[in-house]
Amino acid sequence: MAIVEVESKFLLSPEQHHTLLSRVRGGTLTSFSDTYYDKRNYVLTSRNWWLRRRGGAWELKVGHSGPKETSTVYEEVTGERAIARLLNISLDGGRFEQELRAEGYNSLVELITHRRTYTAGDFNITTDSVSADCGAFSYEICEIELLVPEGERDRAQARIAAYARELGFTPAPVRGKLIEYLWRHRKPHFDLLVERGVIDPVLS
Repeated sequence: MAIVEVESKFLLSPEQHHTLLSRVRGGTLTSFSDTYYDKRNYVLTSRNWWLRRRGGAWELKVGHSGPKETSTVYEEVTGERAIARLLNISLDGGRFEQELRAEGYNSLVELITHRRTYTAGDFNITTDSVSADCGAFSYEICEIELLVPEGERDRAQARIAAYARELGFTPAPVRGKLIEYLWRHRKPHFDLLVERGVIDPVLS
């Protein structure tokens, strides 16, 4: 059975951030860049598939939840050959990125993230400070996530919601960092994803 990532996003007030810090362990700081890829017709993102390169590693996040669910559920596919198979790309002719570009894939945006990572039991909690376009875009977001077998996704969603209530987090629709970027700077792409049912219209 596939392991999926179940996560909920929150925008924290200073008081909520203070409450979080009082309840969790860790706080390891990491910094990384994510470059996202798609074709001009947005064949991937319109399916709720998100291809990115983080450092030198490629990941494909395959969405398993509808736009109106309170938590998002993704299967993370890693490794160039596994991703190439899903994208129907042959690696016989060269390197993965070269083959991607030959098939018409190009970068959408590079997001720079400074992340604090915390734990509370089997919950992973991150607070991200995100920027792009030489600082023209900036965003702060918190995520609570669980990694569980596919069959336990509903239970994981309920557990995350209960833990968020314990922390006093306000349940509300929140745009993820890339979705926020598209909403601010690539509105036609954002609107297409709403039309295709990838993004809940309430986030518009």
